[in-house]
Amino acid sequence: MHTDILKMLKSLKHDFPEIINLSSIGKTYQKRDMDLLTIDARAFLKKEYNIEYNFFQKPAIVLTGQHHSREFITSCMVLYSALNLIHGGIVHNNEKYR
Repeated sequence: MHTDILKMLKSLKHDFPEIINLSSIGKTYQKRDMDLLTIDARAFLKKEYNIEYNFFQKPAIVLTGQHHSREFITSCMVLYSALNLIHGGIVHNNEKYR
């Protein structure tokens, strides 16, 4: 499961390099990276749709998942939310998802 999630994160980084940043915020007990996916589309939205945001207009949100080893659905919820935001609100400019 972990390798599948990591593949998806790397695929998102590859497909949307202008809005996705992938980094590590530390190591687990098993010495694996704790991955952080950051989505920042302000420059992309300005370039593509002439929409300008600053930090005070749109505050940041934090979604976390899989705090415990067998809670796979929480990581799926985070990935689903990220995909909805990227594809719906950013790439296809759907107001519902922004």
